[in-house]
Amino acid sequence: MGRWALDVAFVWRAVLTLGLVLLYYCFSIGITFYNKWLTKSFHFPLFMTMLHLAVIFLFSALSRALVQCSSHRARVVLSWTDYLRRVAPTGLERKEVFLA
Repeated sequence: MGRWALDVAFVWRAVLTLGLVLLYYCFSIGITFYNKWLTKSFHFPLFMTMLHLAVIFLFSALSRALVQCSSHRARVVLSWTDYLRRVAPTGLERKEVFLA
């Protein structure tokens, strides 16, 4: 019985992961066509980008607060030294790939 329960859990996680990946790709393709349509009729791309970033910031703050309230765990806060030593090199490495 333990082996069968493990297999069901694995299959469920695989199906969930596949579903989330497909959902991501559908939204990604959809946003591509939406942006193409929007930029034809809306001629302020910098304002649109700024508004998009503000909405993403607000949604991520809201989702982070909801997760913190539901899990009753303190949020993770990185110190500036950890951020500069561990997170920043990843971003810089990716930038070098695009510049090459």
